[in-house]
Amino acid sequence: MSKFEIQPVQAFKDTMCNATVDSLADIAEISLDSLLEDGIIKDIPAVGFLVRMGQGITSIKNAITAKRILVFVQQVRTNSISDGALQRHIEQLNNSPEKFNEELETILDYIDKQTGYIKAKILGNFYYSFLKKDISWDDLILLADIVDAISITDIDTLLDLYSKREYLKDDNFDLNCAKRLDRCSLIDYFNGMIVSSKKDPRKQMMARINNIGDAFVMIGLKNISNFSFSLNIESEVD
Repeated sequence: MSKFEIQPVQAFKDTMCNATVDSLADIAEISLDSLLEDGIIKDIPAVGFLVRMGQGITSIKNAITAKRILVFVQQVRTNSISDGALQRHIEQLNNSPEKFNEELETILDYIDKQTGYIKAKILGNFYYSFLKKDISWDDLILLADIVDAISITDIDTLLDLYSKREYLKDDNFDLNCAKRLDRCSLIDYFNGMIVSSKKDPRKQMMARINNIGDAFVMIGLKNISNFSFSLNIESEVD
């Protein structure tokens, strides 16, 4: 038996197709109380399904999950309004319902594991990139695993390294943060190895951003107001 039955997957699919979220303010900023009280929001399939389940602490957990789903869907739909990528993908997969259910069940599983709403936005950006065929399904899964593993508090350091490209021996940076980002495969931390800087071979490089880190920033953090960065012309996603 799969973790999600057809009913919640169908509710998620219907929510992906629901234009109601397009007219809402940033859902990540809507309080849970408002989410539970707003009749319009509760009419959105995934929200109504989860909020109706259980009582007490279970209903609180379901409300949080429902909000994460809405944040994800809003990010995807906002990105795809101008190019119709979501609608084209849905039309293609409607001819393969089993494949569609499997895809949405996987995405639901990742949303369910996330902590915080920013990660739901990041995951939404990666899913949209998959819809546009800019990344493969395997790439999406790899990046979704990284979203699950990364600490949001480390993203500022990732953005700083994205801008600088490398940290040198005398640079002031959070060593523990660099180690965590290295474990997430977003940067290369050399842990005392003697590696020369690409910018100045006379200096020792301590860490550098890699292609996965570039992709995480350029795709995952795009159009998220919590983060500000300029596209680095040196970085190209392979």
